[in-house]
Amino acid sequence: MPDRSFDLPPLSILGKRKHRQQDDQARRMALLDATVLRWLSGAGMPQASASVHARALAPIVGRWLDDTNPGQQFELLPSLADRLRMQLTPSNPPPAAAFVNAFAHSLVAHAVDEVALEARRAGHANVYAGLHPWLHSDPTPAILAQLGATLRMPQSALSIALSRLRRRLRERIEAALTLWASSPETRDTLRRRLRESLIGTESTP
Repeated sequence: MPDRSFDLPPLSILGKRKHRQQDDQARRMALLDATVLRWLSGAGMPQASASVHARALAPIVGRWLDDTNPGQQFELLPSLADRLRMQLTPSNPPPAAAFVNAFAHSLVAHAVDEVALEARRAGHANVYAGLHPWLHSDPTPAILAQLGATLRMPQSALSIALSRLRRRLRERIEAALTLWASSPETRDTLRRRLRESLIGTESTP
């Protein structure tokens, strides 16, 4: 029989529930809001100032979403960045090229947050907290043994839990990709662009 000691509810059920609560446009807007904040903060702007600027730029982001074909939004992200840069002080606005990187990191971070929320709701918060640093890389046997002792779980169960968390993260990322790319070919392109933006970082899916 399959091991059910660490399991999460089917993504299909959660997806249908989520679609009832908010439409795709609102989800795109939320991701872009997070992208703008990360973009500004990554350029060295203090967090408080970045938050103020991100809120001020939100109406521009909303209009851009309304005016841009959903199937072209990812490819046209640099044009949104250019539009936002025009609203910032001319001294040292963040580069437009960094906007796509901020988008990639925000998309993965949002997917990770969703997986964390699912784990907490399923009663696995402590297991998730222990395995979270290893979503994108493999723990050594020594680390896995230490985690097992801390969580009072056999290493085999921890390995299964980590595999399931990684699978759910991939599913969450794929679900997010469908918001920005309607066809399999376009999703492949978007997936490659995301990997190029994240390569060499701890967020690489």
